[in-house]
Amino acid sequence: FAGILPGIGAVLAAFMSYNEAVRWSKQPEKFGKGEMEGVVSSETANNSATGAAMIPLLALGLPGGALTAMMLGVFQIHGMEPGPLIFVTSKELVWTTFAAMVFANIAIFGLGWLQTKTVVHLLRVPFRYLSPGILLLATIGAFALRNLVVDVWVMFAAGIAGYYLRRSGYSVSGIVLGLVLGDLGEAAFAKTMQLTNYSLITLMHRPVCAVLLTIGAFTLAWNIYSGVKKSMAQAETGAK
Repeated sequence: FAGILPGIGAVLAAFMSYNEAVRWSKQPEKFGKGEMEGVVSSETANNSATGAAMIPLLALGLPGGALTAMMLGVFQIHGMEPGPLIFVTSKELVWTTFAAMVFANIAIFGLGWLQTKTVVHLLRVPFRYLSPGILLLATIGAFALRNLVVDVWVMFAAGIAGYYLRRSGYSVSGIVLGLVLGDLGEAAFAKTMQLTNYSLITLMHRPVCAVLLTIGAFTLAWNIYSGVKKSMAQAETGAK
């Protein structure tokens, strides 16, 4: 579902799946420490969203993520404009793309099966040796995006804030989802307000919109209720 939505991509799908795995797990405290359920949930969503991202690319001409955005540029370089008519004007390309994705998934399965026994040895490398390399790559990536030093400082500030938020019990995946979806949500909300003449009541006249808003409000209320109930139960247990 996340792959079908334009502009979302596999990264958000992975975090959404991981967040749901933590939500429905009977032992959520084990996540973030190498729990297999967390690894499987995020990687499964990552792989499924990659294929689903081809739907908006070919059907609407809208990239579903960074990879499909690059593919859109390649199509345009060769004089092909992805959209509904591509199934008529360039049907050979469409079927070739579908076939390539099938063979790519088969190859991924084979390579994964062969490399599992070797790649797993990376986990034996002490983190004190891995952390400098990770920090170096993160710094280069933050600077290379816009060639601004301020982006590097923002990255360090976000890392420090994330460290203390994680120690305080905040959900890291939830924060990432909020940061990614917040920008998209604000842009979509601004466009919606312009279309409805800045009337919130008009949104409830649309069945799909009304159902989604109701579900969102119920989910928010349920999470607040569950959090308060859990806090009260812990307080009673501590008092006893």
